[in-house]
Amino acid sequence: MFVVIGRWLLAASLVVWLTGCGGGSGGSGDSVAENPTPSEPDPSTPEEDGGDENEDGDEGDGDGSTPPEEEANEPPVASIQFPLSGSRTTGASISVRGTASDPDGDAITSVTVNGVLADTDDGFASWRVPSLSLPAGTDTLEGLVQDARGEVSSFSLTVEQVENPGPALIAPHGLAFDSANGEPRLLVADDTSTWGAGALLALELNDGPNLGRRSVIGQKGDGNGIDFYQPVGVELDTAANRALVLDFGALAYGNGKVIAVDLATQARTLLLDGLNFPLSLAFDATNNRALIGDSGNADKLLALDLDDLASGTSTVVSAGFPSSIDLDSGNPDRALMVDGLVNVEALFDVDLTAKSKTKIATFADPDVVAFDPAGGGDLAVVTDGDAFFSVNLNDGSKTLLSGTDSEGVIIGKGPRFRSIEDILFDPTDPSRLWVADGYLKKVYVVDVNSGDRSVLANSWGQGPNFFAPTQVALLPGASADLSPSLVVLDDIRSWSGSEFYRVDLTPGSALGDRVLLSGFDADNPNQIRGSGPELSWPEDLVVEADGRMLVLDGEDDEAVIVAVDTQSGDRSILSGKDAAGDLIGAGPAFNGIQSLALDAANNRLFAAQRGALFAVDLETGDRTLISAGAGEDPATDIGSGPAFTAPLSLALDADNNRLLLLNGAYSPGSGKLMSVGLATGDRVVIADSVTGAGDVMQYPVSVSLDAANNRVLVLDALSGKSAIVAVDLDTGDRSVISGYDLGPDGERNSGDEQLFGGGSPFNPEADLADAVLDAGQRILYVTDNASGSLIAVDIDSGDRVLVSGFAF
Repeated sequence: MFVVIGRWLLAASLVVWLTGCGGGSGGSGDSVAENPTPSEPDPSTPEEDGGDENEDGDEGDGDGSTPPEEEANEPPVASIQFPLSGSRTTGASISVRGTASDPDGDAITSVTVNGVLADTDDGFASWRVPSLSLPAGTDTLEGLVQDARGEVSSFSLTVEQVENPGPALIAPHGLAFDSANGEPRLLVADDTSTWGAGALLALELNDGPNLGRRSVIGQKGDGNGIDFYQPVGVELDTAANRALVLDFGALAYGNGKVIAVDLATQARTLLLDGLNFPLSLAFDATNNRALIGDSGNADKLLALDLDDLASGTSTVVSAGFPSSIDLDSGNPDRALMVDGLVNVEALFDVDLTAKSKTKIATFADPDVVAFDPAGGGDLAVVTDGDAFFSVNLNDGSKTLLSGTDSEGVIIGKGPRFRSIEDILFDPTDPSRLWVADGYLKKVYVVDVNSGDRSVLANSWGQGPNFFAPTQVALLPGASADLSPSLVVLDDIRSWSGSEFYRVDLTPGSALGDRVLLSGFDADNPNQIRGSGPELSWPEDLVVEADGRMLVLDGEDDEAVIVAVDTQSGDRSILSGKDAAGDLIGAGPAFNGIQSLALDAANNRLFAAQRGALFAVDLETGDRTLISAGAGEDPATDIGSGPAFTAPLSLALDADNNRLLLLNGAYSPGSGKLMSVGLATGDRVVIADSVTGAGDVMQYPVSVSLDAANNRVLVLDALSGKSAIVAVDLDTGDRSVISGYDLGPDGERNSGDEQLFGGGSPFNPEADLADAVLDAGQRILYVTDNASGSLIAVDIDSGDRVLVSGFAF
């Protein structure tokens, strides 16, 4: 525990003016102490009576000797460890922590930040100010450090205090523009289909720090009427100030619904149920009716008279898979419809009065259509796979606008799309198109003229945006041209690729900047940085001292360890099967490795899979089993103890010659922390539901060794209540240091949870994926796959700040 010392010294010898924190961007943002300009020596000749002089006229002490020169005193220095200068927080206060020293070895007598004296228990070698208030905006925190001889140095840092950005999008499907309820916003139907707890959200559209901020208009369990299950479409009924939401329902046919949401009260009312497999929705304001594309056993485009709900629906035209509908604003009796049924896959022009349809053009994989407001009813935009095409409705001709065509050519800069669910033209700017990507969990803005793509949100840091940051590792070897940094693997899966980014950790304006190291280059969209095999299913990442990255890629017996050169971006297989199926490296083959740990001192890499732990030679790729035991054949076991079935994360405890292994949870609370002896292969449970006290780990995903405190830090990705859990390595006892615990009753989501650490909790929809500990700075860096953010967590206070990416 810190104790306060030096307060009398502050009162007796330190008289300074401090600049308080506040709005504005003043201050250097530098976290290292600045030395005051030393006073100039007095050049004047000593006065005649100014002291004793010897016979030669030299000043002396009366005995003919020359007095010693006064010893120079170097000013003390202080540095900030947390928060990183230039980071963001949603908290109204923050803990500040750092170190201090004196070049002359003088005692440090005080450290203050914004006039608040720091606590210390080691003479200010390390110090902390537990809580400083932060007004909204950019705040400059000013500090002073003083030594025993009265020398003073200053230091400063900046932190931006921002609003909580709201819940992350999980699977945005439908879009509608609403300008009638205050500021312009997008209504988004978010289909959290995994849990059956979908929501209707609003995204702010005003430029500024809150661009893309998310707020919930309605969600399951809020008591405002019939619950959503899987909302997949939304339309605005401006005259009634309500949203019409298409809800897919449960998996069984016949559960689909149309639900009205009052935008003033958020009350939800059922308008229609019994839909088989509803896919699309459009609102015809002129005739006050809804058009619904229903598949499954229905295979029809339906019309619902909103003035006569009791009469039910009527069939407009048949359609096998009506995935999208859009009405002609100049002709309410005309609509466009995409039918994605296999062997049909076409765009149709629908006459709503005559109840007939005409095929306009065929596509390989059509999904969404929208009339182009600049086309006067003659142009539309259709998505085909991961691309947008402009379609001439008179002759069916197509022009690629944005994305990847069948030849692999990409039009437009920015991120590639993965799963386009809806598109919507901006009514205030016909050259701008909004796009919902359900897989990448983002809403994008597309410039129709250039094809360029960007995310509808504010990103912290310059460079390519994160979309699915999964793995993170410290990048060693800081130098003049390589600032302290991290490597983040952004894993978008499948054909959209996996990219490696270097993230700058230099305090100040460069904090959080991202540079591509290997993979798809959003600024040069038809290029891949680096040659060699592209990643297919990366699972873990470590970095060697020379900067070479080693990534675990692939599944089952196709799993390999790929080496990635930081300078060139080139990728090559270090160990495992190559493209021809030949094994690189000798020894037993991999079969589903899931986690890695580096043992640089012994030039080897550890790789764990179900029931087996390998040591991999870093030069040859040779594999050696050092622990094996799946509980199936004791005769082949190496080491004793329970088998590990899902080794999600490894940490090397070199001092104790063991690996710490996090075994995943197939059900909440079933995860384990285990040790594996490197000499024996023995496996021992350190903590699980019956070993050690404290909250049971719910969905643990990552483990980091905090050797200084004889503990590990486990990233527990409990849905809605994510946390960092400290586990004592002697007892297995567990305590939450940042995020939510389970509360006194020990039950998840029961309402009595306690929050640890300052700033907003991890996003309620967070998908925390990985963490790495900077032991020297005592900061845990965490990736959130859902919001696309990199978060720094102070492991002493539990405070959380955004370092790079989208607001968390």
